[in-house]
Amino acid sequence: MKIFQSLMGVTQLAIENRSVPTDGTIIPLEIKRFANGNYNFTTRLSGINNLNTYLFDAYTNQYHLIGTDVLTNFSFSFDNSISATVALDRFSIYFSNVTLSELDLVRSESISIYPNPINEGALQIKGLNEEIETIVEIHNLSGQLLIRREFEARNSQVILTNLDNLNMGVYLLTVQQGSNSSVEKIIIK
Repeated sequence: MKIFQSLMGVTQLAIENRSVPTDGTIIPLEIKRFANGNYNFTTRLSGINNLNTYLFDAYTNQYHLIGTDVLTNFSFSFDNSISATVALDRFSIYFSNVTLSELDLVRSESISIYPNPINEGALQIKGLNEEIETIVEIHNLSGQLLIRREFEARNSQVILTNLDNLNMGVYLLTVQQGSNSSVEKIIIK
């Protein structure tokens, strides 16, 4: 297995030989000595067959699908004043024979979405904190990020529009406010 990373334009290559992972294998990644700010994390994973591979971010509680034998890019922020963003155990690589859609969803009792199923290309998300920026992402069931938008909630809600560009089907909606994250299945009709 080879892991290629690029953080803030500095390229580092890590090559490690280990036995082929099996379902449920978790490899912790220890990232340290970074400054506050935004980073791009680029991976290239090879030698993995018949397993889905995810980068797990414990801070956002999200799984990000890592493509095999292709470069996969992720963007993350680090803030030394928020200990969870700089925790040494923030990231790990998770191997599974289940798809992202079968992983446990993280639901928030305070956030509601309407309508679901979506018929008119718009989705209303209520129960948000107006003092914290809201990030909304939509992934397909393979884990591919299709939509990412940042909002400032007004009247404790945001409205996600132009969803009629998505094909009919089931998607995962992630709503993140600070360190709180909620993931729900949504249906586009």
